[in-house]
Amino acid sequence: MLVPELTPITALGVLFLCGYLVGKGARRLKFPRVTGYIGAGVLLSPSLSGLLSAELVTERFAIVTDLALAVIAFAIGGSLKLSKLRQLGKSIVWINISEALCACLFTWR
Repeated sequence: MLVPELTPITALGVLFLCGYLVGKGARRLKFPRVTGYIGAGVLLSPSLSGLLSAELVTERFAIVTDLALAVIAFAIGGSLKLSKLRQLGKSIVWINISEALCACLFTWR
């Protein structure tokens, strides 16, 4: 099924609305809103739904992508608590070390 190409303003509206709704749904399921935002991005990606063209996403919405990443990073950073990070400190260090080592081992040529 061919989907008609959306105008940039309509596509932007679809992105914001879908991100908001999927973020709310994720929150209701006790997941962070960020998980919903990522899910909405995957659902609307050119390779999955075809609703948005690759050219529109990569070229015309480059600034929107940067702003969205900034908002997501701000949302994640705003929800962090120093006391919780201290409590999980050793676990965080070991997870980072093991991920780095596994990445090196599996990509070594």
